[in-house]
Amino acid sequence: MGISLILAKILGAFFTIIGVSVILRRNELEKIVEEFTKSRMLSFIMGEFILIAGLFILALHNVWEYNWRTIITVIGWLTAIKGATYLMLPQKDFKKVIEVFNKKNLYSLWGVLIIALGIYLLIKGFQA
Repeated sequence: MGISLILAKILGAFFTIIGVSVILRRNELEKIVEEFTKSRMLSFIMGEFILIAGLFILALHNVWEYNWRTIITVIGWLTAIKGATYLMLPQKDFKKVIEVFNKKNLYSLWGVLIIALGIYLLIKGFQA
């Protein structure tokens, strides 16, 4: 269970920080994401980093149990799928997918959900 605790601490801190930044910068994020979708090179490079992060999580932690540890595995799979999607989608389809989620009024909700996930993982990671 050691790797689960380490990943819970890392991912918990990451999600908590990202969630807070989403809430604090929600007024800027719509434009930032819009600019991101215009650069195919940037989205391709980000896809590579996101894919490798997801694959690392899966290589270290592909646990399917009926407990909190499965959340880490699901995060790994979703991360790998997101990275692969960034790499494989044509630019116009990539933009359409991103536009679905890039709504200013959703950023506060996304931020709160991400913070909640982060805090949950931090609690699990530091419980032991």
